[in-house]
Amino acid sequence: MVYSYDEMVELWLLHRYHETARTDAQVVRADGIDLRRLAADEMRSWFMNLLDTASRELLDPDDISDVAPVPERLADGRLAITLPESCRRVVGVRLAGWERSATILTDRESAAARRQCSPMSRAGSHCPVAVVDGRRLIMSPSEPPEVEQLLVCLAPAEGTRGVYRLDPRALSTIPQIND
Repeated sequence: MVYSYDEMVELWLLHRYHETARTDAQVVRADGIDLRRLAADEMRSWFMNLLDTASRELLDPDDISDVAPVPERLADGRLAITLPESCRRVVGVRLAGWERSATILTDRESAAARRQCSPMSRAGSHCPVAVVDGRRLIMSPSEPPEVEQLLVCLAPAEGTRGVYRLDPRALSTIPQIND
């Protein structure tokens, strides 16, 4: 589900502080701290952590395959895609000739990731592998080089209000004030 910044702050206030939005009154203070701003900062930190660590079921990723750059062929034959700066996490990738989506590896030093460097131990189309290496996604096998699906979690740009994409069940992970 997609929430606007204002909707997300209201949900945060409700779930974290049990504060309902009042539309029948307005209170304005010129002194003191801006509690709404503090709540918005807490909400953004929680959301970034959610994008980085939550189970796939709680996320609502964007399919950016139609706007992803053309994959670049590396010297060793694998393919690499440069991910957008706002990408926090890759949750799925599939090339046209693959039988299923790739297993995503985030530790490029793991044994499974290192096996992708050799053509003799590299994954095949029946069990493809994609390794996240900074802002690049390196994929094996590399044929055909047509991206069918690229599911990523995008963070709202810093300093913008942005939109928040998540499964409504993720709201249950908002810590309450007494936690």
